[in-house]
Amino acid sequence: LGDDGLGRRKVWRVRPPAVLVRSAIGDQSASEVVKNSAFGVASTVGWAVRGTATAVAQGAQSVAAWTYQPALWSAVKAVTGTASFAASTAYTVGSGVYNGVYYGANALVETVDEHEDELTRLQSELATLSDKLGGIEARRSQASLKVLSPAEGSVWFAGHACNVLWTSQGTVHEVRVAIANRFGFWQDIVKGVSDCGSFTWIVPPNLPDGFYTVRVEGPNGSCRAYSPYFEIKKEVPPLMLWT
Repeated sequence: LGDDGLGRRKVWRVRPPAVLVRSAIGDQSASEVVKNSAFGVASTVGWAVRGTATAVAQGAQSVAAWTYQPALWSAVKAVTGTASFAASTAYTVGSGVYNGVYYGANALVETVDEHEDELTRLQSELATLSDKLGGIEARRSQASLKVLSPAEGSVWFAGHACNVLWTSQGTVHEVRVAIANRFGFWQDIVKGVSDCGSFTWIVPPNLPDGFYTVRVEGPNGSCRAYSPYFEIKKEVPPLMLWT
């Protein structure tokens, strides 16, 4: 409620933030929420500017129509009403922006979380399909592999960086490198690495001492090659003599 300076009572109706949120959110997507929030902010600001201009104009008419003292009192009241209206409008705009961004962000996060499992499943299916297609192409080109290193008699030390070297013929886009002990327990060193002919592997410090073999394999098991057995052991520090 406010006095317009001419003895008339006026009512300013401001939409509550809850109404703004419901009209902005609904069943819309996150992008639609953000877009609609921006449009609502622009509309509210325009409405505030027009309302403020109207109030100021009415205050000026009051000053011109009344004598000095009533006019001054009317002008003070008009300015006070305008400031109150502007403050209320600013609060409404701020609340609308905050709620729009907050609920929009929550909707976006929920959408991402909702589809995370589906995205993981699709990525796995694409990787499997790519591996199968690579295997078909490798078999058509009669691809083959040969391991150059580790060679027979090689010794790798736990905790050190060691190179796996190989050559290939035909079309081999990616390879899979694995290692096994004499009992045939295989574990992957790397999967899906480019067929560049080498890969540097840091031997795990907790790998048990013993004899191992390395396998380099093409897509979908299309071709494979094995290294001779070689030794992996923990490095013994040199003997320190104190004199």
